Amino acid sequence: MTGDLTIEQYNARLEQLWEIYGPKMKALTEETAATLRDAGYVGVECFDNSDEEYGWSAWWEHPNDDGINLDLNFQFVEEKVRGGDEDPVGVTFALSVAFNGGFILAQISPFNFSDDWVVDMRDDDVVQARWEEFVGAICDWADYHMVTDLKDIEVHPLKECDDK
Repeated sequence: MTGDLTIEQYNARLEQLWEIYGPKMKALTEETAATLRDAGYVGVECFDNSDEEYGWSAWWEHPNDDGINLDLNFQFVEEKVRGGDEDPVGVTFALSVAFNGGFILAQISPFNFSDDWVVDMRDDDVVQARWEEFVGAICDWADYHMVTDLKDIEVHPLKECDDK
């Protein structure tokens, strides 16, 4: 059992949530990749990174050709995988930006390192609210960092932020 869910119900619920939020994560990844390509970054590739955890990723090289490769990872995080309660039913969203090889430059996950780091996967409204908090945090971070740090991009890296 996982919470009041059987393993089969738990896995079915994860798949149901991934059907909703997977395309949204893919869209964020592709929008970011397109903006980086337009700004002169090379080798920008997007791929489904769901072999170990649900997620979408992009990889690119810095335009100065100085050997710096960066990874962008959008993740749908299970409390069960990250060592939560005995019977976890929590989920959240996370973004990490890292040098190829794992040195983390930035990481965003609402309420990380607090008791509220996950929300109950059984409640559609709280999962949607967490998604909105996650996207809002990304937009705030992108407003501050992406425009100034990544080759002085003149446009906002995420179209979804325009609506915030």
